[in-house]
Amino acid sequence: MTKLNRYLVIALVIQLVILLATQLSSRGPTTAKPHKLFDKLDVEQVTWLRIEDGEKKAVELEKQGGKWVLKTGGGYPAKKDKIVELLGKLPGLTAGQPVTTRKEHQHKLEVADDKYQRKVALKLEDGKTHRFLLGSSPGIKNVHLRIEGQSKVFLVSDLTAWDASATASDWVDTEYLKVGRDDIVELTLKNGQGEIKLAKEAGKWSLEGMEEGASLKQTEVDSLLSTASAVNLQQPVGRKVEPAYELSPDKARALLTLVVEKKQPKDKSPAASQPATPPARVTHALAVGAKVDDGYYVKSGSSEFVVRAASWSVESLVNKKPADLWEKKEEKKEEEKKEEEKEEEKPSP
Repeated sequence: MTKLNRYLVIALVIQLVILLATQLSSRGPTTAKPHKLFDKLDVEQVTWLRIEDGEKKAVELEKQGGKWVLKTGGGYPAKKDKIVELLGKLPGLTAGQPVTTRKEHQHKLEVADDKYQRKVALKLEDGKTHRFLLGSSPGIKNVHLRIEGQSKVFLVSDLTAWDASATASDWVDTEYLKVGRDDIVELTLKNGQGEIKLAKEAGKWSLEGMEEGASLKQTEVDSLLSTASAVNLQQPVGRKVEPAYELSPDKARALLTLVVEKKQPKDKSPAASQPATPPARVTHALAVGAKVDDGYYVKSGSSEFVVRAASWSVESLVNKKPADLWEKKEEKKEEEKKEEEKEEEKPSP
């Protein structure tokens, strides 16, 4: 082959390479066929679920005897519907082309091993586990997701990090003690400020030990009844009552007793000639123990679980004084005088 022919062959090869590159670039980026990320996941077989947020706060849920409980709350009953809702979304998660496969992008999308919005782990009956991370959400109902151990990051729809909460109260019924406020007929509260004994007769409240000539502050009574009749939990603790919780009668910050009177339904049958059944009375007891962080340990006599309640919800039971519920005649006259002066100061129309 002459030198000229060699040059011609080289030129031809170069032209073919350029032509091939041009054709490839004109096709645009390759697109991956959409596929299910958890297509073989049978959510009915899931027996354990752990969710951790970026601050290492975690909840652990487990199926015990066919029922879901909050394992990190000592086996407190969990809301099955919320768990089923989250698990039910996983088999339908569809992904196409990865957003990125580069490790350095994982931090920005918050799906890195050491930076994430949520770290989720599932365990099935056969012992198989699924682990994935949820990160930032560029839209209202989508989130970046990376399966643990893989480099591909996908953007999936119909799921957010908020669906996988790491807060215990999001997975349980927060209503710990609930009675009808209007059904309460007696209330006794013992705390470091003294003892309050309220009783209701013929629809009117009276306070034991009130000073002579004083009158009951109905607004204070209403406030105390509202607090006492509805106590919500912040976090379940467990069944065991530890000494550190200070829930015994000699250590508790407050001891509350409510007597609730439920009227029996009337018998409307024609044969009903018996006297009306007297209202049934039920007693509820609640102990408020040691303070921890922004809450208190609380134990209801009708529950086997100790819980933590937020300070704002039970602190008035700890600090309420008997004298807060009444006012003397002099005080009442002074208040009335101030109200009259306010009225006089108002400009006439």
